[in-house]
Amino acid sequence: MPSTNEPISSDDIFRKLEAILGELRMAATAPPEPPASWTKRAFKSAPDSARQSGFNLALVDALAETLDVLRATVANQEKRLEEIAREMSEVRATSENLDAFRERSDRLETELRSSAANVRALQERSAALETALAERIQQLLDEQRVCIRQLSLQASEEAVLADRARRATELKLEELARRIAPPPA
Repeated sequence: MPSTNEPISSDDIFRKLEAILGELRMAATAPPEPPASWTKRAFKSAPDSARQSGFNLALVDALAETLDVLRATVANQEKRLEEIAREMSEVRATSENLDAFRERSDRLETELRSSAANVRALQERSAALETALAERIQQLLDEQRVCIRQLSLQASEEAVLADRARRATELKLEELARRIAPPPA
């Protein structure tokens, strides 16, 4: 007797059923055994025996047709099971691909978030540097204005001093010219 863990193939089952049908066919077509007593022989009629034999043959034929239908049905079911197994294999492969895609997507999402955080940090740093640079530029402009004013004042003072020195020099030259007599002619 096979163990309950090992499945019995449909071919084995159909061979056993065919063997049983063969035995039934032989039994249905075998000549009836003679009755044991003369009373059974006297009451047994030949037409009943022939009718019973015909019924038995018809029953065996019906069982054989049923067996053929069952075989075809089982074959169709086995084909369908193979298709389902193939489809399940495809579904598993697709599921594995989807899992791999999901992992890659999660990894890319993490990298994207990290990059976005880096960009935000760089933007904040850039804004801080821009603010500091603007302040420094403003400070240098203010210092430059002060320096230009100082240079302007200094230049004005020097121009005034130079003008005074020129006038003083002209006055001294005129005074000297007046003091010195004109050369005799």
